[in-house]
Amino acid sequence: MREFDEAITHLKKATRRDPRNFAANYRLGLCQIRNNMREEGINSLKMCLSINPNDIDTMLKLSEVYQRDDKKIKEAEQMITKVLKQDPELAEAYIQLGRINEKQNKNAAALEAF
Repeated sequence: MREFDEAITHLKKATRRDPRNFAANYRLGLCQIRNNMREEGINSLKMCLSINPNDIDTMLKLSEVYQRDDKKIKEAEQMITKVLKQDPELAEAYIQLGRINEKQNKNAAALEAF
């Protein structure tokens, strides 16, 4: 985890210098999530969406993180719905949608998504 701590330190410096640096915010969010700093990671990824609201990779990652918290399953579903509107052929989005439906006991919908 030490590597992540160092990366987080450097990435925070980069985002302080340029708060709208998409790449730094995205990498910071990923490192924070991997370092069990989930809420900070979510905030960093949300910053990415404020910079580029249609970034599919960020929306997929946020959905994935939201799926780990039953209280945020609706947010995960909203994120995936937005992804599928942009790219209706994206397999990863359907896999995530299937998992989301499964968590909500929507088994028929889960099977259809998978």
